[in-house]
Amino acid sequence: MTHFRLTATLESGQQISVLLEEGIALLGRDPTCPICLPSDSVSRNHARLTLAAESLILEDLDSTAGTFAKEQALTQPVELTYPATFQVGPIAVTVAVTAQRGMDTTMVFDEGTSATTATPAATGAGNYVIRREIARGGMGAILSATDQTLDREVAMKVMLEAGEQDPIARQRFLREALVLARL
Repeated sequence: MTHFRLTATLESGQQISVLLEEGIALLGRDPTCPICLPSDSVSRNHARLTLAAESLILEDLDSTAGTFAKEQALTQPVELTYPATFQVGPIAVTVAVTAQRGMDTTMVFDEGTSATTATPAATGAGNYVIRREIARGGMGAILSATDQTLDREVAMKVMLEAGEQDPIARQRFLREALVLARL
């Protein structure tokens, strides 16, 4: 199965990055939306992505601010090749194929940037609202978040994008997560 990375750049410059699998993914402002984009300019259920290995289908769901591909407002579904770039209202989105496999619910944040909301989409892992960054190390950050499915506060460790590309750092990060999960 092919895996993809969706990266959304919010109006504030913050980025949300989520790993996805083949299938359908919804983008919108509603916190229950699998890919939650926190902007008043984004409709509750704004757009639908149908992800396949060779290309994706992007569809606007009668949004108020519109969905744009190749600088054109969508009036019908459009097929895009990877890396696909488009806009959901004012939010720039890129979807690229990634060779990364395994931890499909990993949320990755650029160094120096924290996202206010993100969801591990298309995996049934739940819906998380990021509250704040608690700490940051050389390869990861600890975030305070709310698991909206369980309605409880959680701490979440995420790998920084720079470390994600290093197989040794990634292996160390996963090993540490396994040790902590056993506590």
